[in-house]
Amino acid sequence: MPERICPNCGERMTVNPTAVPLRIRCPACGGSFTQRPDVQSKREPRRAAGDDLAGRAGADDLTGPQRATASAGWRVRLPSTHFMLAIAAIAVGAVLARIAFQAWRNSRPGPTPVLAPPPPDAPPAVPPDDRVPSDSSAELDMTGPDVSDRTEPTMPDTPDAAPTSAVPPAPADLPPPPAERVVQLQPQQSQALRAAQTAMNEGDLSRADEILHDLPAGADGNPAVWMARGDLHARRGDFAAAADAYQHAVDLQSESAALYQHLGDAHRRLDHPIDAINAFQRAIELNAHDAASYFGLGDVYLTQGLLAEAVAELTTAISLDDSRELYHYTLGSAYYADRQYARAAQAFRDALRLAPDEPTNPYALGNCYYALADYAKATDAYQMAVNLNPNEPLYQYVLGNACYRLGDIERAISVYQRYIDLEPDTTRSQQVADLLARLRAQPDEP
Repeated sequence: MPERICPNCGERMTVNPTAVPLRIRCPACGGSFTQRPDVQSKREPRRAAGDDLAGRAGADDLTGPQRATASAGWRVRLPSTHFMLAIAAIAVGAVLARIAFQAWRNSRPGPTPVLAPPPPDAPPAVPPDDRVPSDSSAELDMTGPDVSDRTEPTMPDTPDAAPTSAVPPAPADLPPPPAERVVQLQPQQSQALRAAQTAMNEGDLSRADEILHDLPAGADGNPAVWMARGDLHARRGDFAAAADAYQHAVDLQSESAALYQHLGDAHRRLDHPIDAINAFQRAIELNAHDAASYFGLGDVYLTQGLLAEAVAELTTAISLDDSRELYHYTLGSAYYADRQYARAAQAFRDALRLAPDEPTNPYALGNCYYALADYAKATDAYQMAVNLNPNEPLYQYVLGNACYRLGDIERAISVYQRYIDLEPDTTRSQQVADLLARLRAQPDEP
């Protein structure tokens, strides 16, 4: 039996072994003290789950520091739990902030569209030429008015300019319009509607307006009548009234891809990107082979700076109908805005092949060659634009730039002089005049 010594008087005494701490009273001095356990308890200590140090080997195999670490194992995991909760809170906050930012950005008006810019030292772009659509029909299965009227937005001053904002693609699904009773036209009314469409195709918009105005009130229940009215408003340039008319037609017949394509084109002209995207995507859902809807959708994406999406939709439009010069021109503009100048040049060459008399095609092609520093080809392309429209100051100016870069100073002086003659009273023309004075004084030092 183990002996114990009283810490107060030093008396030795014999006590029974114990597995738990025990208070002992000294028979000599009457003092008490605590006896430490002599026998280890057979009950396994409670350990934290997954504790490697206080594992299956038992607590007797552990050193003092290891036992301390094992006993604190449950404390080690608390900080990681709080860390994961903090990460989750940050992620949720980032998602909410992104949603709020997208909602704010979608509420902003769209930016000015960006098409192929001129060379770094070129003036603003040529004003748009309002080419009138040449083909349309009053029937609901028509492909819509020809959107080949080139609307050239303002071009940046440098080829490095990029779009400043973007609007995310809108959802494709649209709520179904209320069902209305579609009124069938009488034979004479259908004939009057065709006469109105013929008058529009011939450019006699007043006659078309008279015919549509004389239709009886009951004809307002037919979507073809509202479609013809929308076409008339669109030809007059009143795209807000055109959008209202097309929307009325859609409310009467919601399963017509042509109606949605017309509606999307009106919203595109009004610079309503979300409404235009909705309408074009609905038209594509109803008719996956409608090249005009893919083109309209790609053009909206381009104006909003979504260049990859624009290229994809415009490429699809060309795969369905490669005979439209404007499709190739707009694809080239998307590549140019994305600084893919070689691909842009190919698209502009295709546009030039389809419309060799359109001066903006060689001008845009020359911009690509200028950006690629191929000044010889740029000079040829700009000269072609000058030949097609010699009274446009921009074409003279960029041709002079290309000649100057090419080192053909004599030709550059001649072209710059023609530019000044066409546009004499601008800041840029004064700069060109100063350059001309230096070139004429030192013709061999460009």
